[in-house]
Amino acid sequence: MSSAFPASIGPLILEVLPWFCVWHGLYWLAYAFSPRVFKTVTNLDEHECGEKGFWCSSFVSTVFGVVLTLMSAGTLIVEPHLLDADAFGESTPLSRLTVTLFLSYLLSDTAVALYYNSRWCGWKANLAHHLTVCAGWLHVLAGGWGHGLAILGQVMEATTPFVNLRWFLDKAGMKDSKLYFVNGCLMLGLWFIFRIIGSFVFVFNIYRQMDSILAQDLPWQILAFFSFGVPCLIFLQFFWFSKILRGALKVIIKRVGAEAIEVPEAHPNQLPGAALGSGADIDDLEAPLIRGSSMEEKKDIGTPSTSTSMQSHA
Repeated sequence: MSSAFPASIGPLILEVLPWFCVWHGLYWLAYAFSPRVFKTVTNLDEHECGEKGFWCSSFVSTVFGVVLTLMSAGTLIVEPHLLDADAFGESTPLSRLTVTLFLSYLLSDTAVALYYNSRWCGWKANLAHHLTVCAGWLHVLAGGWGHGLAILGQVMEATTPFVNLRWFLDKAGMKDSKLYFVNGCLMLGLWFIFRIIGSFVFVFNIYRQMDSILAQDLPWQILAFFSFGVPCLIFLQFFWFSKILRGALKVIIKRVGAEAIEVPEAHPNQLPGAALGSGADIDDLEAPLIRGSSMEEKKDIGTPSTSTSMQSHA
């Protein structure tokens, strides 16, 4: 069984390090300039919850989500042969660049997440996701295996900007806005398309390439990733989707119930918006980033918990 990974670690570091510096540099630029550009950032709780760090990480995650989705989709369009049944051992310069972008971002975000640790909500699921993916993608990049499958999984990052936008709007005090509600609906729908249906498409393509996979002299780490890592990652997609769906159903029930009740005329001294059913929002829509769960879950369940979003960031 092959053990090529240790022999290629030097060139791999040189390949990943420049992009790691790009993502990490973008984080520190956001940390330095965000308070001057966005008034919301100055009101975030950095000491107890690390919210300023989370805001900056979410900003980088949003840029990353857009760039990676376009890169991954474009790579599969230009080089569809990477998903052929006998293509597990194939890689191209473009596929290596796309995989490197993903891995370098995850390493950068993991470093920040380790620093904030339990101050970030959902940190355990976030780190479990990041470390599992990093382990798999390191071997994918080092060995040149499974680039088509890896890039197919990366397309799931299309949901990340919408998950991050929800948190941004929440912190900006816009939970009652139509944009917040529409973004929540889009987040739910896109999560189902890209991460739930996408998980089945991913597994189907593993099955298609199974003969090609077995024909390779793969290191035990790759076999372990397929046996344990992939099921773990798919479980997380369904786990997070169940939280999003439960929150969405709460909002729908709340809105339907409010419309069914005749709202009494407000007393002259009553504050605007205090009538029953006003201000229905998606606050209960417990959307996680690929990096972790929604930050306001801490308020909902009393313990730290917020894709990114990654948050996600696959």
